[in-house]
Amino acid sequence: MGQQWYFQPKITDPDGDRVTVTASNLPGWINLDTNTGLMRGTPGNADMQTWSGIQLRVTDGVNTTSLPSFAVTVLDQNAGIGNVTLSWLAPTETTDGAPVNLSGYRLLYGQISRNYSYSIEIDNPGITRYMIDGLTSGTWYFAIQAIGADGLASEPSAEGQKSI
Repeated sequence: MGQQWYFQPKITDPDGDRVTVTASNLPGWINLDTNTGLMRGTPGNADMQTWSGIQLRVTDGVNTTSLPSFAVTVLDQNAGIGNVTLSWLAPTETTDGAPVNLSGYRLLYGQISRNYSYSIEIDNPGITRYMIDGLTSGTWYFAIQAIGADGLASEPSAEGQKSI
């Protein structure tokens, strides 16, 4: 909201013919240049939502092609969108002292302590740092589980938290 948005598709015609670009489901705040396909505009307060099903079509008068439909989401810049970077030490042994054979990690997070609404699977045991972005205002809680090669998950780690 309040920042100019733009998208410039790469459009070429193999014969060098002049093309015309049209759009369907285009929000009113986006202007389309029908010669180049450039879409740009500045959303206002009333435009905070997801505009989906937007589709561009290009024709040279004989042939027509379309981009896959896409969506544009307008967020309130003052909503406190933030991120957190988690880092951890890879475990080397199980709780009974046996060597651990890891396949990856599961990052757990949510806005209620020990009640995680979201998870991210990391299928590489060599990764021990990860940034989660797009977090909204409030307090967020985080824990990590180690995933063994046998598919079993450890208990969640000690919990961390961050206020956005």
